[in-house]
Amino acid sequence: MRPRSSSTPGRPWFAAALLLSLFVGGCQKPVSESGEIPPATVMVAPARMGSVASMIQTIGTVMPVDASLVASSSAGLVVEMPIRDGQFVRQGEKLAQLREVTVSIRIEEAQALLRQREQEVRRMETGNRPEEVLQSQARVKAAQALSQYSTKRAERAAQSRQQEAISIEELDQSVYEAEQAAQALAEAEAEYQLMISGFRAEDIEAARAARDAQKYIVDQLEDELAQSLIEAPFDGFVTERHTDLGQWVDEGGAVVTLVRLDQVEIRVQVEEDAIQDIRVGQHTEVYVDAIGAKPFDGEIRSIVPKSNWQQGSRSFPVVVRVANKIVDGQPLLKEGMLARIAFHGQPREALLVAKDSIDRSSGQPVVFVVEPDNRVRAVTVRNGMSQGNLVEVEGDLQAGDRLVTEGVERLRPFQKVVIIDNESKAIAPADAQPPAVNSGG
Repeated sequence: MRPRSSSTPGRPWFAAALLLSLFVGGCQKPVSESGEIPPATVMVAPARMGSVASMIQTIGTVMPVDASLVASSSAGLVVEMPIRDGQFVRQGEKLAQLREVTVSIRIEEAQALLRQREQEVRRMETGNRPEEVLQSQARVKAAQALSQYSTKRAERAAQSRQQEAISIEELDQSVYEAEQAAQALAEAEAEYQLMISGFRAEDIEAARAARDAQKYIVDQLEDELAQSLIEAPFDGFVTERHTDLGQWVDEGGAVVTLVRLDQVEIRVQVEEDAIQDIRVGQHTEVYVDAIGAKPFDGEIRSIVPKSNWQQGSRSFPVVVRVANKIVDGQPLLKEGMLARIAFHGQPREALLVAKDSIDRSSGQPVVFVVEPDNRVRAVTVRNGMSQGNLVEVEGDLQAGDRLVTEGVERLRPFQKVVIIDNESKAIAPADAQPPAVNSGG
């Protein structure tokens, strides 16, 4: 068997020493006579438990709460158009007026006939006046007298005819007049009976029906007249006029576009992995760069539980309501403005460390934990939400561990350290920091 060359390492400790020398040499660290890296002077801060919350940022467009394309309910010629683009109008304010002369004349005629129908019903419901009853009674007595006279005259004519003192024509005339008088008496007595007994129920009902039918005609014409006046359905701003003076508007034709801007809505898309962190009624920060850096207070009004997954989108529509401000007669938030919205997720407990304690020079986040013997232990971590100058981490750590915050980039695993006073570097409590944001990684 060939003996080993003295230049060839054959012992395990030699390989470890070689790796250590390469590691130390690559780091250009001075080495003591004993071969150990000298202690490093560092500052430390403890890992601690604290509350963090995710923050989702997305963009949307300012839209009015109510937007109406106000249309005409009747056809006609525009004779008034008192509003202009951008004008604020109150509910019920005139937007346009159509010509209505013919309708007004028809209304007057229908109202006159309605008054006549109403008087007829009133007369039949209240009955005849005492004077009318006496007048009818007088007519009965007059008819009785005339009938008696005509009857006696006919009797005398019949006797005269027997004596051939008058002609047959004269007799017939007397009989005819007697019969006419008897008929007049019967009519007068019937009229008197109606006077004292009143009108029949079916006649009164027929009169009422005629009155109601005429009233319906009047209402219909007045509604037609009202339709010629086009009014604002709510308080809002006129954003567009679709007609003008002298133009003909068809039934259902557009007159103006009216928007309500005392409150506005912003519809944004939230990805499926974040939608569970927001709630209806939750308040948000709304930034409109065109106005300034100060955010508006928004409230989540609805979350649409359906994404456009057929088109490949897994985001869900969220509607945020914002109270608008009217400045110099104009809305501060205007339709179409770009808005940025920040949604804060539900807070949760997490392990937090100082941001300065994380070393990313090797590509993988690493922190150095100072052990009781003042040597450092390298721990690979995964960072999450930021909380001011703290960051959420996951790894082989626990609350209370001392982490190096300054001098991190010069440390190597198992190196000894000398801790200096870091009172000025004390970390503020987690609950005193600004809201968390997603730091990525």
